[in-house]
Amino acid sequence: MMLVTTRSSITRNLTRFCHRQHVIKDVCSKCNNEPLSELDSYAKSLHQRYFNKDYQSIKNGIFEYDFEKLSKWLLKVSYNSARAAGSPDAGLLSLYAPYIIAPGCSPVFSVFTVSLMGKLIKIDPKSGSIQTSELRWCRSGPIALSASEAEIMAVRVVIINTWFFRLIVMRSGVLRDGDEGAVIPQIQGAIIRPDSTPLKVPTIPLSSSEGFLKHYRDKESLYSRAVHSPASK
Repeated sequence: MMLVTTRSSITRNLTRFCHRQHVIKDVCSKCNNEPLSELDSYAKSLHQRYFNKDYQSIKNGIFEYDFEKLSKWLLKVSYNSARAAGSPDAGLLSLYAPYIIAPGCSPVFSVFTVSLMGKLIKIDPKSGSIQTSELRWCRSGPIALSASEAEIMAVRVVIINTWFFRLIVMRSGVLRDGDEGAVIPQIQGAIIRPDSTPLKVPTIPLSSSEGFLKHYRDKESLYSRAVHSPASK
């Protein structure tokens, strides 16, 4: 399922922001030990309640969340991933560092969505039999954009098992004429709303997830070892 939205509905999600200077810098140890550890604790609670469940048990459920904590955690994971990889969007994501560690304000230039990827489907080439299995992996990375799209935004995903979060981070708070034609196709799934409205999370179509699933199939043994290693428990 792809959520089709409009320019005005995008703008409504970009109305609250931090009135503070954005400074590119690493956070101090106090910030790591207090607000960032609180975000990790919140993510752990979501993992126990939702992310670690099998697809069948959650596909018809309702996702309850705290927008501020979830959006900050997704931005933190994305920024750390971009910085570690030296990605071109690391500088843009660094502008959100003040929001990540400060209470009571929401980002003005971003949209967050969530969807489910379903199960991994395998077809035996000899017998033609179909096997399904749960997705067990974690991944964070950028979505490839054209040069013109990259001038408007950066798009990142955070995948936890079957849960698929997408972050659309705008380079400007104003959508120019024609920009919505690039932005709207990136909004797939259900929008995570600033008022923390509970969501019925849709399953994205195979056409939208096949590239990620191919990567998972190719690296499944590596992900399996990571998930079951002592360090991951």
